[in-house]
Amino acid sequence: MGILPLTITKQSKWSRRHANFASSWAHQRKEDSISIHSTSDYGENLFQGSGKNWKPGDAVAAWAAEKVCYAYNH
Repeated sequence: MGILPLTITKQSKWSRRHANFASSWAHQRKEDSISIHSTSDYGENLFQGSGKNWKPGDAVAAWAAEKVCYAYNH
């Protein structure tokens, strides 16, 4: 995998539009169990766990491990 550009903004604001899209996309993926990114201009952090041995922190750790795949542009 190559290095992907990532821009960090100083502030994030809650977006009802983004939240609605995320909820809709998550429900679609829940129905078919396919972990794929949408074709939207938004990004998705994907994580799939099975069974009862994983915790939400496992998803965060997996996303944090991807840090090496990004070039941070400040």
